[in-house]
Amino acid sequence: MNYNHVTLIGRAGQDPTLKYLPDGKAFAHFSLVISTPFKTTSGEWQDRTDWFLLKLWDKQAERAAEHIRKGNLILIDGRLKHDQWTDSQSGEKKDLVYVAVNHWKHLESKDNRATTPQDQPAQPAEPESPPPPDDDIPF
Repeated sequence: MNYNHVTLIGRAGQDPTLKYLPDGKAFAHFSLVISTPFKTTSGEWQDRTDWFLLKLWDKQAERAAEHIRKGNLILIDGRLKHDQWTDSQSGEKKDLVYVAVNHWKHLESKDNRATTPQDQPAQPAEPESPPPPDDDIPF
């Protein structure tokens, strides 16, 4: 059995570029940036940044071009694709791996990171009770 499924969460590296193919089909592409912290051999924490090319078609492409902006935190669901071709001018073989997006969802907008009034709970939260003193713990 074969299975090709990709789920990514990251930030849009730029606004999607929307184009229409000669047959009228919508096509969009943009990059997703994911930074992952890791510890070096010397014990320092650093970020590794990976860039993923995303391609979308039809309504997904139009919706992405309308709503996604550089810096938006989004969830991507799709599959890996590998295209190969020969450059018509140089004759050189080329290849490209990208994520063909099936679905995407906003998780946070860069311009809307602060909590808005409608996000606030209707009732004030109960204050947390302090932890019990060490001598009250039965072990």
